[in-house]
Amino acid sequence: MKKAICFCLYIASLFFATSASAQILHIQEIPRTQRDTVDVAPGGLPIVDINSQLAIRPDVVAIREVGRAQFPQFFQEDVLSEKAARINDALANQDRILSLTKQMLSGLDVQKDLLKEVEAYLQRVAADSMLSDDFNLYTGEYFQQFRGVPREQRPDRFVYSIERFNEQLEKIATDLRILKRSSQIEFSIAAWRRDPAGGVRVHVENFDTFENGEFFSVPRWVTTLSANDRQQLNRYGQLAQGLNEDASQVLEAYKTKIIESFPSIDCVQTIPAEMDSALQSATTDLRIVLNQFKEGATDQVIPTFASLRSELLNWPATQTPDWKGRLNTMLDRLKAVSDGFQTSVGDSILQANLHLMRVHGCLRQTLADIQRIQDLVQKFPYTYLHKLRLNSEELAEEIRSFRLDEIPPLGIIDLEYTGQRQAGDELLIKAVFRLPNDTTEKKATGHAIETRRLKMILIGAHSITKIGLILANSYTLDPPPDTPEFRFAPSAALLLKFGSRKSHFYNNFLDPGIGLNSAAPDFDLDGTPEFSVGLIGTVFRDIISLGWNWNFSLGKPNYFIGIHLPFNLPGVPVNTIQRNPLPEE
Repeated sequence: MKKAICFCLYIASLFFATSASAQILHIQEIPRTQRDTVDVAPGGLPIVDINSQLAIRPDVVAIREVGRAQFPQFFQEDVLSEKAARINDALANQDRILSLTKQMLSGLDVQKDLLKEVEAYLQRVAADSMLSDDFNLYTGEYFQQFRGVPREQRPDRFVYSIERFNEQLEKIATDLRILKRSSQIEFSIAAWRRDPAGGVRVHVENFDTFENGEFFSVPRWVTTLSANDRQQLNRYGQLAQGLNEDASQVLEAYKTKIIESFPSIDCVQTIPAEMDSALQSATTDLRIVLNQFKEGATDQVIPTFASLRSELLNWPATQTPDWKGRLNTMLDRLKAVSDGFQTSVGDSILQANLHLMRVHGCLRQTLADIQRIQDLVQKFPYTYLHKLRLNSEELAEEIRSFRLDEIPPLGIIDLEYTGQRQAGDELLIKAVFRLPNDTTEKKATGHAIETRRLKMILIGAHSITKIGLILANSYTLDPPPDTPEFRFAPSAALLLKFGSRKSHFYNNFLDPGIGLNSAAPDFDLDGTPEFSVGLIGTVFRDIISLGWNWNFSLGKPNYFIGIHLPFNLPGVPVNTIQRNPLPEE
């Protein structure tokens, strides 16, 4: 029985030792609110500050261990390299043995020194079971090969084994060169930010070529709802409506809208024909000017717009070109061409020639269209919609792959450069193997060997604003007959809260807050809101609130309660909680 228990304990210890050694990524949080770094636990769903940095250190030894266990066919190189190292260690004194053997054959009395070196050689070989098996094999070969050969004509037995070990080293070196060319497993780290809308990829310094996202530091001390916040609320609502549809449909509609906003893209193609018609009736001096313009338009304007037209008509909705830079370049070039054309030809000639009027009108219309498209590009959140497509766990081309002997020692994720985010969003970090000539179903996503999920919270003291309705009771006033004691009143509150690094229950459920409340009740029923200010306390993620206000208009106190349900009951106007700032595209 004791043996069975000991055996079970031994197996358990091996299991836990293996689990511990299999930790691939060592992550540390670098908070901006304190000096010391914080180790991020490998298990569960650890909490990190939403504005911090994360230092990711891959454990190359653990990566090799996991890789060797899962994909041994790609780790023959390690086996061969290890064997070559063991042979080299055993042959550390081979030069001395060969030198003494030659001296002895030439008649010098070096037998004692030779025996000493051979003994050290044999001890090294005997200490390694794999090498001792090879040595015994070589010894058998030696006696088989030189059985009938006189002793004095035979080579030294130990020199023969040394030569055979060297031959094995040469073969290992050849095999290693072949393996490095044909089967090299690679390693990548990829990260995503997850939120209710889907999420986006996150840049991991040294491990991908993505650019940092939009800089946004989640404010710790919010004091008011700004006009920009209200505008963002409206924009976010429009975006949410779009995201409820299929993303490809939204992008396809955007493509159609751009093409509809650019009718002049076809008239540009007619400029050469219009110029030829104008040249037929032009004077000699004007013909020189028109030819110069035609050549410039043919070389610069028309090819640029033809390329844009083709790109628009063939633009797949799964891709989002970088329009901003191209539109600025086109706008500057077209404005210079249009102004130069009008100056060179002159207003009087333009008014007198229908063909030149058409060319000039096309240029001005195109200029206006590009400006309109530029406004559309700036207002439409296509970049955010495109980023949602990157929410897929497929490994993009921008995610770099590294040989196991080239893995960078450190990766950095700066959460402040991951765009708009809210408390409760998650960060997903994956360590994956990428196999050469992979034909499995995981070719696009890689073979994950470790997945880490982190929850982002505003750690420590911070403030939020809350708007909605409360039920207030002015307990020192006698209400008119047939009127309820509690009356609805619009309310705004500034709450002080504390985020926990250790407790999901505290952050996700309890989440208490205390602060100042301002409300506008109408207790005297004159239709004019009164002004009251006081204290408020909330619990359960602000679902329940309780407070006391002083009504400055009536000079009377009132207490209030609020039940902020996450849904509306028929006929009951309940509060909605607004936290700012709000996500934008």
